[in-house]
Amino acid sequence: MFSVSIRSQLTLLICWLGLAELIQAASLSRQHIHIRHQHQPHPDPSNLGSSRSLASAKEGSAANTTSGQLRITACIHLKNEVPYLIEWLEFHRIQGFTHFVIYDDFSADNVSLLETLYREHGRHYITVYPPTGQGLTNNERRSHNAGHCSEHFSNDSDWMINIDVDEFVWSPAYHSVQEYLAAEVKEDMHMVYVGATRFGWGGQRHRFEYALQQVNGTGDHSVELSNPKGIQLLTSSHIHRAPDQRFGEPEQFLRDSNQRCREWQGEDSPCTNDYNGRYGKAFVRTQHAVSVWTHGGGVRGAFGEGSMFNGQDVGTERCPVPICMKADPYKLHIYHLRSPSIADVAKKDLDEGISSPEEAQSRMVQSDEDYDKETWFFNQIRDVSLVKYEAQLRERIQSLFTQTSQHPQRSS
Repeated sequence: MFSVSIRSQLTLLICWLGLAELIQAASLSRQHIHIRHQHQPHPDPSNLGSSRSLASAKEGSAANTTSGQLRITACIHLKNEVPYLIEWLEFHRIQGFTHFVIYDDFSADNVSLLETLYREHGRHYITVYPPTGQGLTNNERRSHNAGHCSEHFSNDSDWMINIDVDEFVWSPAYHSVQEYLAAEVKEDMHMVYVGATRFGWGGQRHRFEYALQQVNGTGDHSVELSNPKGIQLLTSSHIHRAPDQRFGEPEQFLRDSNQRCREWQGEDSPCTNDYNGRYGKAFVRTQHAVSVWTHGGGVRGAFGEGSMFNGQDVGTERCPVPICMKADPYKLHIYHLRSPSIADVAKKDLDEGISSPEEAQSRMVQSDEDYDKETWFFNQIRDVSLVKYEAQLRERIQSLFTQTSQHPQRSS
């Protein structure tokens, strides 16, 4: 009788605990919905605990600095991006990325010196490959590089992503992307699809002026990072973005914004094609991946046509169920800073055949007022979420300058 009574009490206790958990979960769910309904800003990860200085100590290899933590590798195909690359690398290092594999696409900005610069400063998480495939198209070179990155670096990675240097991945709810992946993604999820929100113009007319150069002498450093303007940061200057329904912007506001954009740019303008709902990138769990997706063949989404996961053909699906989860934008998101300066936009339009040399030149002399009107849709929402990383970024970038190339820490 006594043992039966004990079992009965234990059963009641377990049931009570289970009910309490359900009540708590329901309460948290209501709070989450309430936050979205009220259109609150992203929670600040700094409130989750203190963050240490990431540039205060000499950094070794990714394996040594992140022992016991997830290893995240970024595969990057780029051309002439040194003016923005340093900030991008250090931002994602803060987010917990452990290795960066850079494929140079015939740049003219000495990006080949980057790996040496980092190694001479004790940072061993950069690998730079020289250009290949001169007879191939840009998309073919991208595809080749993505395959090479997957083949040669997946064994040393838990997650991989193929990404561009104007795409900043961050977690509004965790200290880092690394923490998000560890806490939120179950073992049976092979991909995490991350949506992007596009930012507008930050008021910069000319490209940033970071430069790499070889230096002669017998000092400790053979490569020098310099910038006559001091430390320049996209993440601090780009603080306005397009409306995004995933962040709870009012439907009427979205409709009014699209209508004004159509009147200004025409029916086929990029702001009317639901950009913020269809563009994104994917993290891939390397133990299941054959290759990492890249832009190519007009495919938008997680993987190119014919990609395989454990024998399952996922085709051109952005997030095939059940092997992929779409990240909650309040927990993981990409901020797409696609327009660093008017000069960058003009050059990109010229390179992609969107404009002629004459049109590109006319854009360079375009007034700020006219450019503000043209990019109006992408500057509607003030969003300073990334500014909180400014102090860490300045510290990390400053430590890469050599003594002979020191400049004022703040640019005008």
